[in-house]
Amino acid sequence: MQGAARASRSREQHADVLLEWTVHLARLNPGKTIRASIALFAASILVGVVWGGIVSGAVAFALLFLSASEYFLPVRFSLSSEGISARGIATCRRILWQNVRRVLSDDDGMKVCPLRRPSRLEPFRGVYLRLPSHDPAFRERVHQIIFSHAHDLQTGKPPA
Repeated sequence: MQGAARASRSREQHADVLLEWTVHLARLNPGKTIRASIALFAASILVGVVWGGIVSGAVAFALLFLSASEYFLPVRFSLSSEGISARGIATCRRILWQNVRRVLSDDDGMKVCPLRRPSRLEPFRGVYLRLPSHDPAFRERVHQIIFSHAHDLQTGKPPA
């Protein structure tokens, strides 16, 4: 399994990177970060008290922190000649250009999806690209790269 992960990283390093950026949600939302941190510590302390030990509280903290790592830690997004990837400390999502079927856009970013039609599986498939909301030129650049590389999109129109 480690060999496959190394090979994947190696292939990705050799792919031509077209655009790369990092988003750190915790820095963008300091008020939410404080509230989320308080909730994380409170839940960990509660688990430690209920299950009677500092170890169980520490394990609860680690699990909760890892589950929220995309919020607390930076996520690096990359558009390369092979596809799209989003990498965090605990997650790595990737989709190859030939698998891109739909692009959905909202105020915070774009969801690149391998499914042709809406489905209950959609939240679990594809890559969500968080984009800087203050930079429409950057959003347009991402849009151009996606639509120039993904040839099997359901519609050739840009997302609204």
